[in-house]
Amino acid sequence: MVNMFTKWMSHPETWPIFGLAGGALCLGTFMLFRTATFAPDVHINREARDQIVRNNVEEGQQYFDHPLRQRLKHASKSLFGDLNERMSRPDAEAPKKKHADH
Repeated sequence: MVNMFTKWMSHPETWPIFGLAGGALCLGTFMLFRTATFAPDVHINREARDQIVRNNVEEGQQYFDHPLRQRLKHASKSLFGDLNERMSRPDAEAPKKKHADH
C-alpha cells in the first residue's frame, strides 16, 4: 500500500494546496501567538488576572501601534506609484498608433 504522502506529493497539481494550507497554518499560529502573548486583554499570570479594573491604556496603545503599522504609516498608499505618476502627467506622451499601409 502506498503511503498518503507519496500518493499526494507525486502529483504537482497538489503542491499549491499544501503551500496554501501551510501558509494559512503559519499565519494562524502567528496570530494566536501574538494575541496570546502581547494582547492587553489577555492575562496569563495570576497577578494580572487578579486586577478587577484594568487601566492599561499605554499597553493597549503599544499593541495597536506595532512596528509594522509604524512602517506602513509613512509608506505610499499606492501600489503602482511610479506608474500612476507617469500616467497622470499632462505632458506624458501618448503611445503612437501604427497605421497599416494599404
